[in-house]
Amino acid sequence: MGNRIFSSGVLVLFMDRQEHIHIIGAGEQIGAACAAAIRDLQDITRIYVFADNELYSNSSRDDERTKAHKTAVREAVNGVKALATSLKIPASLVYIDPPASVSVAAAVRTIRSGNPGARYTFDLSGGSKDLSLALVQVSLWLDGEAYYAFAGPRGAGPSEKLAIPKIPLQDIAA
Repeated sequence: MGNRIFSSGVLVLFMDRQEHIHIIGAGEQIGAACAAAIRDLQDITRIYVFADNELYSNSSRDDERTKAHKTAVREAVNGVKALATSLKIPASLVYIDPPASVSVAAAVRTIRSGNPGARYTFDLSGGSKDLSLALVQVSLWLDGEAYYAFAGPRGAGPSEKLAIPKIPLQDIAA
């Protein structure tokens, strides 16, 4: 909490705004998912898009369908970054190497070290299965919330909070 004294001698107390970090997996439909999250959660202060590293590398073995998928995902990520910029929300791309569980945990640890008191939400609407499972796992560690946005007609579907049973760490140790 901060406070400020104005020239009239009035002391005004105000609460520092809690950071809200929203992490979303990169996929073709993340534009609609991210827009739904911003609409539904409204207090997001920073977005991180986690992308499987292979989406940003080209291989001579990629067939046309794979190339088209990679291009669509890259365009969707650029769309999320443009949306975030227009709303003055910083957005960053984080490359995730296999195994996703190790890379996601390391990346979130780094993010958390710079934002220790932040609230964390995780959007599982895009990305590979491995990436989504890793995001769920990390959400449990941070007592974060996991969401899935249903694209619906023209991306107007709601973001749904996943009901994940949580066991306090002290109960696990017991």
